[in-house]
Amino acid sequence: FPNSEMGARGLPSPAEVALLEPHREQLPPALFSEPFEFPAYREPGDLRQAMRRAIGLLRDAGYRFQDHRLINRESGKPLRFEILINSPSFQRVLLPFTKNLAKIGITADVRVVDRAQYKVRLDDFDFDMTVYVLPQSASPGQEQRLYFHSGQAGVRGSKNFSGIQDPVVDAMIGHIISARTRPQLITAVRAMDRVLLWNYYTIPHWHLGYHRIAYKNIFGRPEPAPPMTLGFQTWWLKAAGAKPQGTLD
Repeated sequence: FPNSEMGARGLPSPAEVALLEPHREQLPPALFSEPFEFPAYREPGDLRQAMRRAIGLLRDAGYRFQDHRLINRESGKPLRFEILINSPSFQRVLLPFTKNLAKIGITADVRVVDRAQYKVRLDDFDFDMTVYVLPQSASPGQEQRLYFHSGQAGVRGSKNFSGIQDPVVDAMIGHIISARTRPQLITAVRAMDRVLLWNYYTIPHWHLGYHRIAYKNIFGRPEPAPPMTLGFQTWWLKAAGAKPQGTLD
């Protein structure tokens, strides 16, 4: 839930801890003591350090680096997977990712399929990795079961693409659905957000911090503008000859 009031920020609040405390043994200890942060690669050396750390983790998981490839010690098979997409436009975003994986011995193949095949393969969970956006509303509710609940794991056509089967996530979804006030809802979603983030079910990919639009400056709209949307539902035509009052960003 990035860039919204629902997203986990800093350390968990006392209200979040109250929801998560009964499940402490099932959660990473750092969840309670550290803010979650994605790595920021600001200097050239940062990415190299991350690659070295990744190789160390994979060696601990049973892989060895041989002939520029990561090989499973038990099976002898190289580490290789496929990224399924339905639009060639995503290739420009994925190729730098696959090149960095290749540097540490992992082969990631990007496969573009048509929309019909893509839909069938997602419905059947017939993929290794894919690029997908889970649309969220400003008031999350029952749809979270479809995205993250254990009961949806393996159900053909569900949106639980990561196959999440986590009783803690299930419990947080229960708190979201049963919330009676806005603060209770925000607390429950933030708590679930922390559980999802610390379990690394997804890799944040890319985003635009703005909308691309073209318009003629003849429209007025109420202020302040609504958050997280362009707010085109309410507008009016400016009076003829009125002085322009600015533009949309």
